[in-house]
Amino acid sequence: MLVQQLCQQHPRPHRRGRKPVYREEIILTLMLVQNSREASLRQVLYAIAPEALPGQPVPSLSTFVYRKGRVGDER
Repeated sequence: MLVQQLCQQHPRPHRRGRKPVYREEIILTLMLVQNSREASLRQVLYAIAPEALPGQPVPSLSTFVYRKGRVGDER
């Protein structure tokens, strides 16, 4: 998966505090799906993500919005 390769080549800087519950690859993949299908956040999380990422934990709406805002421009 291209997103995994990107995250391995450019790891996030280590920060203090608790580790995120959802991997960055999941957040980036959901962002790409949202942009490519021009879907709303709710459509991505509740309709598309369970089909596109079977067996992967899907973040809640508030968590996804927060993590989406924290992704840097370099990503």
